[in-house]
Amino acid sequence: MVHGIVKWGADILSSFASPQLWKKIHRRALAELNFGNGGDFTNSGEKTALDFIKQRLSKEPGITVFDGGSNIGNYAKYVANLFGDRCTVFCFEPARKTFESLCQNTRSVLNIKTFNVGLSNLASRQPFFTHETHTGLASVYQRRLDVEGNLLGESEEV
Repeated sequence: MVHGIVKWGADILSSFASPQLWKKIHRRALAELNFGNGGDFTNSGEKTALDFIKQRLSKEPGITVFDGGSNIGNYAKYVANLFGDRCTVFCFEPARKTFESLCQNTRSVLNIKTFNVGLSNLASRQPFFTHETHTGLASVYQRRLDVEGNLLGESEEV
């Protein structure tokens, strides 16, 4: 029933909505998913979730966090600071240039450990596609991100 109502609404909207309106709706939906914000977790709800987790784990003596795809380390630094010395953050970043920035940005934080590898269920070497300036877009898939005018055109093996 709900699916039928949604389809009916979409059919009505598509009959008079312009392509520009659909483009605006699409971009807004991507923004709400935090797409294109370069890993800015403070705008995605993750910060609120971490604050809640901190309250729930306030009496735990040791906390371990795995940060897969750590990018330049902003999330890791926030978590390490939030939980303090009782927390160890293990950062995994496969892209070489981004890993170098991660190490530079976190070197003064003693409870952060960095590893220049990606996480997977298989041990293998893969092409890793990156964007020249948007390090948060890197992927093992060569995606076209035309909505933002980006192409993951550079690659390295990880």
